[in-house]
Amino acid sequence: LHLIHTLSIHDALPILFAITNAECVAGGVTTTSYDGDDMAMQRRRIAAVLLNGGFGGDLEAAEDM
Repeated sequence: LHLIHTLSIHDALPILFAITNAECVAGGVTTTSYDGDDMAMQRRRIAAVLLNGGFGGDLEAAEDM
């Protein structure tokens, strides 16, 4: 988490895209549903998830939510 927080957005992009792609695939969402303009907010969202205990439990597909 500290690494993602301290990296510049440019340096963190590969990590953010990898995590976001994994979330999309696991949740049944197309990986073309986001782009680079979404990464600043995605960076904050991933940090919030990790600060609140991380990823855990079963993932639920987007269409089931």
